[in-house]
Amino acid sequence: MALTFKGGIRSIGFKNTALCRIEQLTPPANVFIMINDGKVSRGHKARRMPVVGIGERVFRGQVIADTLPDEEGCPLHASVSGTVADIYEDADSRTSVVIENDMKYENAPTLSSIGKKLTECSTDEIIDVVRRAGIVGLGGRGYPTYKKIKEAVGRVEFCIINCAESEPFLTSDYRTLIEKPASVLNGLKILLKALGLRSGIVAVGEDKHNAAEKLSELVGDSGMIKIRELCSKYPQGAEELIVYSLIGRALGADETPLDAGCVVFNAQTSEAIFNAFATGMPLTSRVITVDGDCVARPANLLVPIGAKISDVLAHCGGFIKTPAVIISGGPLSGRTTAENDVITPECRAVIVLSDDVAFTGRGADNEFGVCIRCGRCVSVCPMRLAPNYIATHSRMENYAATVPYGLFRCIECGCCAYVCPGRVPIVGLVRRAKEALSAGVGEEQEEGH
Repeated sequence: MALTFKGGIRSIGFKNTALCRIEQLTPPANVFIMINDGKVSRGHKARRMPVVGIGERVFRGQVIADTLPDEEGCPLHASVSGTVADIYEDADSRTSVVIENDMKYENAPTLSSIGKKLTECSTDEIIDVVRRAGIVGLGGRGYPTYKKIKEAVGRVEFCIINCAESEPFLTSDYRTLIEKPASVLNGLKILLKALGLRSGIVAVGEDKHNAAEKLSELVGDSGMIKIRELCSKYPQGAEELIVYSLIGRALGADETPLDAGCVVFNAQTSEAIFNAFATGMPLTSRVITVDGDCVARPANLLVPIGAKISDVLAHCGGFIKTPAVIISGGPLSGRTTAENDVITPECRAVIVLSDDVAFTGRGADNEFGVCIRCGRCVSVCPMRLAPNYIATHSRMENYAATVPYGLFRCIECGCCAYVCPGRVPIVGLVRRAKEALSAGVGEEQEEGH
């Protein structure tokens, strides 16, 4: 029987690209690699400085930006070979390095495998390789993987590879499992060595049974890696819910998976770790799903970091319908984006929907919809929160009042907005409250109570 959690939405589907093999994006003329996104206050976004200059020739995999000496973080690398055409900061304080692609894809001459057996590697050596490779969580949060490993050492019993991928349309992790299962498993073995654990878990959605079978064949009877099937219910892929489903431990208000003795990594993150060890190649690309009823030819693409969304959509034949919304990430948890934006490590998908399909609750921030107090959002919330009250107080800019209703426990899965008959953009209002409080707006309200 597949493991699961309370709440959520039973399989919505739309896995149109499940049979689409991963293909290379048509080489873009330029890549725009964002080295600072203007949101360092989010906690894990360290400030970076460029270490290359305009006019300089760079190789794929070469460091182009690194963190300041007084900050923890990991470097960023060129995703193509070519010439640095520009380094600029936009109106939102986002700094980017522009590389003109020479179409040669020449790798940096310094790249090489670790050159020793895994059994001979220390925890510190593994952490250093992961940091220098610039690997971050590829499940959407973008947290530096080396920091996640470092924080987990000595604190966890379970290392889990997350292959649930329960959100509609997304199939990039599934295709990674089908096409590169050994790389994912080898990445897990590296993580187990770093953490000093003897066994790990690969958690796979029950709708990916063929992937689970393929992994089981590779694992055999060693007992080192266990394959567990999870219910195909959204948002099963959230770390908090994977932990609950696998070990039955619900996280408290201020707890993380580490407090439950667990650490969770995305399937593509695990593959990236293996690649760094086997070839020395840092994180320069990722697999994304491109889908939606407006896309002429949906696909799973291996995309260099910094490619424009317009390049991705052009590769897929452009639009066959007028788009109502372009989303970076999944249709429920993702963020509205534009063709001029770029692919970042956190981007799992580009979904383009028309008014015929656009999911509820995705209106503009000033289109609040009407709450009819039906309670559907409360019933589906997997974190057992009161999304209706959070949204109401956020709409009134009474941000401090959202905290007692669980604002910072919200995982922004979007189940609430999906079922809302009043089309209230609940997730957008949640994000507005979080950003306001992070910026210090509304703290005076809290002090006044």
